[in-house]
Amino acid sequence: MKNKNSATPPYYLLTGLLVGLIAGVIISTFFLPAYVDVSPQALTAADRDVYRELIALAYNAEQDIGRAQARLDLLKDKNPSVGLAAQSQQLFSMGSEEKMPQAKAMMQLATFMAQSGATAAALTPTLQTLTPAASESTLETQPEYVLTPSATLDPNSAVKTATPQATFTPTERAQTPLATFTPQVTATPLPALSYPFELEDQNKVCDPQLAGLLQLEVFDQAGNPVPGVRINVTWQGGEDLFYSGLHPNINPGYADFTMQANTNYAVKVGDLSKAVEKITAPTCDKDGGGTYLGGVMLRFNQP
Repeated sequence: MKNKNSATPPYYLLTGLLVGLIAGVIISTFFLPAYVDVSPQALTAADRDVYRELIALAYNAEQDIGRAQARLDLLKDKNPSVGLAAQSQQLFSMGSEEKMPQAKAMMQLATFMAQSGATAAALTPTLQTLTPAASESTLETQPEYVLTPSATLDPNSAVKTATPQATFTPTERAQTPLATFTPQVTATPLPALSYPFELEDQNKVCDPQLAGLLQLEVFDQAGNPVPGVRINVTWQGGEDLFYSGLHPNINPGYADFTMQANTNYAVKVGDLSKAVEKITAPTCDKDGGGTYLGGVMLRFNQP
């Protein structure tokens, strides 16, 4: 006689588990997207910022502008140099010493890309064709071709200058276009930001729109503006720290600071430079009478 109270094995649990596993496999395989070898364009905003930092640091070490440009192109930014400069300014404004190498590297890469982009566009020669120097009848007896002068390249900017030569027989009527060589911009080593900078020029600025503004410009030995240089301004009871290059639309080596009246300031540019002391906001005369607070322009050069 069977026991009516004996328990039946819970086969329905096993069935439910199998159905769930099969459904999960089907959904993950056919309905959910699989991310494999994703383009940097699909990264989140935070990850894109990290990507730019890594590119700038790699360029600082490799000095390969072509590779840096190719990597930035993967982000599909409208203007990569503007994106680099904006992110660099944000890091500078945070004042974190840990992020200073990334901020300086991005600002320098942005500056070089902006300058080299204009140079490459100016140096790209156009395709030239051969111009026959003789008439059709003369060509039968004495073929002579001359090359139309092409754009003159700056020897310091172009990688090489090619002089293509071609030999023509009297029966060759077709004019073959010359090969075009696009000069490449040679990467310039980044300036050493730890070098000292010396005050070269100091001028009084009388402009009501620039009242009390201390303007600074920092240049290297070749006269190129240098971004990312640490500038320290101190006065009695106060101190401010900022970097050149925060206004690349004015000058990549430009920085400014708002002064107060009747206050002496000391300005130190770079880590190894001597401070320039007794900088004060001058007094300027108004056209209709009276006075207003003027500004000062300082230019620093790497000796």
